[in-house]
Formats: sequence, structure tokens, C-alpha cells
Amino acid sequence: MLAISLKANAENWEELKRLVEEKLKEPAIITRSNDVIYFKGSLWGQNISRLLLEFENGEPGLLIINSGGGHILGAIEIGEKINQLNMDVEVEELCASSCANYIFTAGKRKKINEGAVVIWHGDGQQKSFREYNFCKKAKSRYSGYVREVTNEEVEDGLKTIELEKQFYEKLGVSSYIARAAQEPYFYNRNVTYTVEDMRVFGVHNVIAVSDYGTAEFCARHNKENSGSNILCLPVSSNMLAYENARVTLGEVCRDDGSLVINSRLLN
Repeated sequence: MLAISLKANAENWEELKRLVEEKLKEPAIITRSNDVIYFKGSLWGQNISRLLLEFENGEPGLLIINSGGGHILGAIEIGEKINQLNMDVEVEELCASSCANYIFTAGKRKKINEGAVVIWHGDGQQKSFREYNFCKKAKSRYSGYVREVTNEEVEDGLKTIELEKQFYEKLGVSSYIARAAQEPYFYNRNVTYTVEDMRVFGVHNVIAVSDYGTAEFCARHNKENSGSNILCLPVSSNMLAYENARVTLGEVCRDDGSLVINSRLLN
């Protein structure tokens, strides 16, 4: 998943795809100094292959990254390697979407530079994708755009969900960190969290400025970065209770193709 701001609908869907494809085709900047690898670019195609190749050249200890995200499975593969090598991750300016989900979380120690931000806005298990794969509903929660779902896409989606679950389980991280901005309330915003709330999700050893993830931090960041609309989302007991109920009780598809918690098991 790639963080690109453009509201999708039937009229501009092709334009959105074109912008995404152009962004993904840009070659990443990848350099190395001793055991430090620097990466700036999208997590897609040759960029992923080149970064993985660098991991094979000796044993790096630190990845400094600046990325808006990209391919889920490719980012998981990078995260697996980071975890295997016990590497640290440092966010230079931005680590969003798949970068936040699978690379930032995989770091042994994680540093968010002053002025930098880590952004979550969904993953392969977000509600719209679960409805897509299990209820065959293909309506975007962001835009309302509807399209047909093929059996091949559902098969790929289910594979992604399984690999993602295995990855998060290995790290001891709750995948809810990527979905809390959508469930149970849909904020339609890119979000980040305080260091303390990251620990609630199982993301430990994070170094950041003292007010990182607070409302004050987001107000300052959005003011200093034109076009930024990041939400610093406090994690509440109601949010955690929702996710616990969802996992414990499971979900069922309604007639309209939406998923709801299986409340019948409470009776």
C-alpha cells in the first residue's frame, strides 16, 4: 500500500492508477556505508530486489529509510530480513503505509528523527479488504468507488492476509496498529501514535521526540508541512475492546456485503 493523496471515484480512478504507477516506477536511491544502508523511494519492483540484495552483502546493522510505502508482500519480505538480521531502523523523514506496517515494526530498535513521521492507514486485513475477500464486497470505504472482484484477486487477498498474520505473530505485534484508524470508527485519515501507544500494539524500543504522536505534535507537523493532514490517534479502551471482540467472536457477512462482529455468540 502506498500513501498517495487523491480521492478515488469513477471519474478519476484511471488518473489515480496512473499517478501510482508513475510513483512506483521511480528508482529508489540506495547507498551503503559499512553496515548502514540508506533507502529512499517506493517499495516496489526493482527497488525491493535491490534492497534485498544489499542485505546479502555482509550483515548490515541499520536501515535508514524514507518511503511512502508500496507492495505489501515485498515489504513483508524486507521486514522478515530486518528481523532475521536484528537490524535497527531509522526513519529519516517518512515511513508510511507498508513501510510503517512491516519495516518500522520489524526493527530491533526504531528511531524517528526530529521532524519525521511514521504513518499507518491500513493493511491487508483492514475491514474493507476483509469484506472484499470474505463477503465479495468491492466498495471503497474511502471513496465509495465500486468495481467487480475476480476470484483471482480474492485468492491473492487471502494469501496476503495469511502471510501478514504470520509476520505480525512472529514480531509479537498486533496488526490492529495499521487498522485502528478504520475500526470501529472510520477516520479517513493517515494516523500516527505516541510511543506509549505503539507499545500497546507490541511495537517497542522506539526513540522519538518527547511529544511524538500527541495532538500538539500533529498540529505542529501539519502546519510545517503543506498539505499534511495527519491525525495523532489516541488508543482508547473502547478501540481495544472492539478488536478483542472481533478476534474472539469472529465476524459474519450481512446481506449488503458488510462484516459485523458475530454478536449471536454472546447469547
